[in-house]
Amino acid sequence: MSQSETIARPYAKAIFEQTVNKQSQIQWQEFLTAAADFCQSEIVLARLFAPGFYDEFVNWLEQYLVSTRDSKLTKEERNLLHILRENDRLSVLPEIALKYDQLLNESEGMLEATVYSAKSLTSDEEKKISLFLEKKTNKKIVLKVKEQPSLLAGLRIEYDGLVIDQSTRGRIEQFARKLDDLRN
Repeated sequence: MSQSETIARPYAKAIFEQTVNKQSQIQWQEFLTAAADFCQSEIVLARLFAPGFYDEFVNWLEQYLVSTRDSKLTKEERNLLHILRENDRLSVLPEIALKYDQLLNESEGMLEATVYSAKSLTSDEEKKISLFLEKKTNKKIVLKVKEQPSLLAGLRIEYDGLVIDQSTRGRIEQFARKLDDLRN
């Protein structure tokens, strides 16, 4: 687990625990997704810690939220941004959003899985992977598929902290490790 994931988990958990109903969960999810998207843009990343940028960041975010959900930042959302700024944690907003989504999915009996494939998958292949994971985990699967040609062939599936690596690249790396072990 990366340091940003470790930092993000308690924030996401605190936000999730204070939501009282589905509507507030959705509102927080929209806010965190928008804030994470902003934090990941090159313009924001370059200026995130510049003096005075926080106010500009909040204004941009508020304008975006007004255009997407017809409401400004709530008091709680402003408080979160303020706390993150005070603790130099604005850069972990993408991880907070990710962890919050995971908590929301877990509460609904769902599990997010990411499939990395060397080539694009057909909808039938995606369906088969989802069914395989649903049987394995006894949970409804939210599948994210990402094309990653560097795998050469095959798949790499990540879910719930686990990895199933059936890619050619993964097998080559495993073989290389075994050869290294034999040499030592």
